[in-house]
Amino acid sequence: MGLEPEVINELRRAVGREHVITSSNDLRIFERDASIEGATPDAVVLPANTAEVSAVIKIAAKHRIPVVPRGAGTGLSGGAVTIRGGIALQVTRMRRILEIDPVAQTALVEPGVVNQELSLAAAAHKLFYAPDPSSQKACTIGGNAAETSVRRERCAQSRRSRCGSYAYRPASPRCWQPFRRSRRRARQCPRSSGAESFQRPSR
Repeated sequence: MGLEPEVINELRRAVGREHVITSSNDLRIFERDASIEGATPDAVVLPANTAEVSAVIKIAAKHRIPVVPRGAGTGLSGGAVTIRGGIALQVTRMRRILEIDPVAQTALVEPGVVNQELSLAAAAHKLFYAPDPSSQKACTIGGNAAETSVRRERCAQSRRSRCGSYAYRPASPRCWQPFRRSRRRARQCPRSSGAESFQRPSR
């Protein structure tokens, strides 16, 4: 059915005209992830920063439109599929590694950072990011966290390597959500415990 022109214009004002995809041919690219499920979104929106994410969420809430975040689309569970239509929030423009703290062994990253890029950046500090699925060269940190990705059991799952993440609510500004199992570490390094924690390579 698609979104109303009014909604599309609001989204374009929020993130830029070229970062809102509504063409039926272009939307087919975003129908599915690596699973067998598929559903076409009504629009794909590509924010560049947290302010734009917040703006998109507010627009969607005002018009009661579902939003499904999407990274690289490599997941096997259908987590990036818009089964109820709505907006696919494509985060691949948000791919900055904001900070690596080798002392606290944490990194503050945006959700579109590719897993391997974080691993290579951590290696410069003799650290590594443990959850590295077979799609490491393509998958994003946001997707790893959402899908609890892990390559092998001796390495930590994404949910156990995450100190916390920012939550976006339509009626309030973004807020920091410490991950339940990592609150002590989040308190120890409140400035830099942005998303992921590292491990030391075994000798």
